[in-house]
Amino acid sequence: QFAEAGRRAAELGLNTNVIVRGFEDAAGELREQLLAPIDAFLAGLETSPLAPGTPLDRLAAAREQFRDIAERARAGESEAIAAFPAAAQQLLQLGQDIHASTGQFVAIFNEVREAAQSIRESVAAQQPDTKAVVDAIREAQQAAAAQAAAADKARRDAERRREQQLDDMRRELNLLRQQVQRQGSSGGGFRFTEGGGNGRR
Repeated sequence: QFAEAGRRAAELGLNTNVIVRGFEDAAGELREQLLAPIDAFLAGLETSPLAPGTPLDRLAAAREQFRDIAERARAGESEAIAAFPAAAQQLLQLGQDIHASTGQFVAIFNEVREAAQSIRESVAAQQPDTKAVVDAIREAQQAAAAQAAAADKARRDAERRREQQLDDMRRELNLLRQQVQRQGSSGGGFRFTEGGGNGRR
């Protein structure tokens, strides 16, 4: 379907770069949507009670996942920001199960809280990256302007050709009239009659 749409766009003279970019973005978003539940399952598998290893192993895995997600969330990655609450909750739950209310759990709790606060500050300070959108819009506008200019040029060329054809026809008629008049004045050939016909003298 994408290939057919691209072919039709090329036939219509549209800017295929913008269209291909849109197709690629749509395909990438669809791929991410399809992979999201698999990624979530794999991420939770290491910290699941069914995973092999000791509870401390599962806690270490949860801490590693949490820190990775937190780092990417601070950078503004939307998927990581969305995944952060679940990863934080998982780490807190495992920490409480293993360490109860000891100092080790308090350290885990403080780490989660500080990470959440830093992510919020980082995301709030970031400006949305609109450059790609602006560039795509500008490119589409340039393509539309080029197409409009091409259509206008084609229209003006057609008008010039039509005027040239009319001029050629007028010249041919004038030449024919002059030729008939010369023949008539010489006493032979054709002459125009009042009835609109012609005859020989």
